[in-house]
Parts: sequence; structure tokens; C-alpha cells
Amino acid sequence: MNKNPISLTLFLEKINQIAAENPSYRLGGSGTDGTCDCIGLIIGAIRRAGGKWPGLHGSNYAARNEILDLKTLTDPNALSVGELVFKHRSPGRTGYNLPERYRSSPDRNDYYHVGVVLSVRPLRIIHMTTPSVTVDIKLGKWSHHGWCRRIHSAPSDSVNPVIPSQGVPDIPSHSPSPSKGGAPMPESISIESTNGYPVKLRANPKTTCSLYWEIPSGTSGMLLASDGDWCQVEATDLNGQTRTGWMKTVFIVRQSASAPASPSFPSESLSPEAAAQILSALARIEDQLDAIYDVLGGRG
Repeated sequence: MNKNPISLTLFLEKINQIAAENPSYRLGGSGTDGTCDCIGLIIGAIRRAGGKWPGLHGSNYAARNEILDLKTLTDPNALSVGELVFKHRSPGRTGYNLPERYRSSPDRNDYYHVGVVLSVRPLRIIHMTTPSVTVDIKLGKWSHHGWCRRIHSAPSDSVNPVIPSQGVPDIPSHSPSPSKGGAPMPESISIESTNGYPVKLRANPKTTCSLYWEIPSGTSGMLLASDGDWCQVEATDLNGQTRTGWMKTVFIVRQSASAPASPSFPSESLSPEAAAQILSALARIEDQLDAIYDVLGGRG
């Protein structure tokens, strides 16, 4: 066992950090030069968290040497947040390509791909593939799982389905507070802009962050965490890629909350003068909101 394993919280934070940088796929990459491969996502996160990866750069090496107890996976509910999961091919299967160094091993499986469990209910597995980081929501071909010896797993970690980021995540002030020591559960949301334009999903909770993706207005997503006026969400961008990042809370519509009914004004009860006064008042309110958003750093 590694004498100084890194914390699960820090490991997941660094996984999220690399994913937010939107690396392109390159065999042997570990997130240091804008490129990454599947095991490189795990190795890069461990190193960024202050840990070490002394062995080979390969998912077959990881499955055989870095997993404490590799188990066959048939039920996603058997997973825990932070576990590594693997896809494999057995001898004779199309694509089977076990490296020569493992050919004498009793375990002849080719563990050709690896990912990390972000949450169990709902299932979310993050992994690096072509062209970039993606998140699976079904078990599919993931066939084995286990804890990496480089990462410390506490009992509470196994039920915490949140990607920590920017310190300890908080929940929006208008939501019920979690119990002490807990963390917010992922929550279904929709992303809405007032003008119908796409909303910017940024790698970091700052309007000055130049790395962002555009999320179509009306898109459904998952609320992962919040920090002041910002929310960390997972959603699909204009190109159909699943992204994790930050956007202003004003664009988040929580599906668990019932929207208040819009006030209606019977048109026949309003004189032209009254209608003009209402429109003028709404314009003044919009101007005031623009001024407030300018102080806060913009609308998107």
C-alpha cells in the first residue's frame, strides 16, 4: 500500500481540472501539454494532487499493479465514487492486444481502457477518449472495477457523488442544506437565457476565463456544485460533447422547484397609457439589472 495516498477529494478535483482544460487525445499524454490518454487522465490527476505514479504508463499496468482488489463488474450499484473502472478484451476477441510483458501472466485479459467513477446514482464515468474527455451514463462495456492504491478511500467517499472543485462545494442558498459533513447530490436542471442565445460554460468560475464552451439555451444538465454566483454544471455543448464547467447561477433553472406563475394582465383592462407606463418601468428594471451585472462581471 502506498504510504502517503492522496485524498479522494483532491484526486477528483484534479480529474475535473484536467477535464476542464479540454485536452485532445494523444497516446502517452497526461494533461501536461494539452493532450491526454485514458490512463494519463488518472496519472495526471494523481501527480497534480502531489502523489506519484512510479510504474508504467498503461491501463494494463494499472489493472495489474495499482488496483488493490480488481473485481468483475455486473451491477453499477456495486461501484463507489472514485473507483477506477476498466474495459477488457479476452483472448480471441477482436482487438485483443495484450502487451508482450503480460503474456505470461495468469490473467490474460487485455485491460485496454480505464475511467473514473464520478457518481453512482445517477451513473457517471469520466474517461479520456477520442477526441476528448467524455462522461458515460451507462455501464456499457465497463467490466472491472477497484480502488487505486495511490488514492485514499474513506467510508464517506463511497457515497459522495460530487466532483469537488474550488474547495469544498456549497449548494445554492435557496436549497435545503446538506447534513454536516455531507455534499450536494447532483440535481437535474435546465439552462435558460433570456434572449435564447447560448450560455457560456467556463472552465473556471470567472468571466475572465477564456476557456469556455457554448451551451444551447433550453439544454438539460446536472447541477454539481455552487460557489456564490456561480454553479458547476454538466451539460452538452453546441457540438454535442458532454462538458463540465461553471456558469452564472442566473442561467440555472432547477427542475425540482416549481416556477412561479407569470402575472397576467387582461389586455382589455389596460389603457394605452397604462400599458406604456408598464413597458417603461420594465425597461428601467432591465437597465438596472444590466448595471448590476456589469458590477458582477457580466451576464455570461
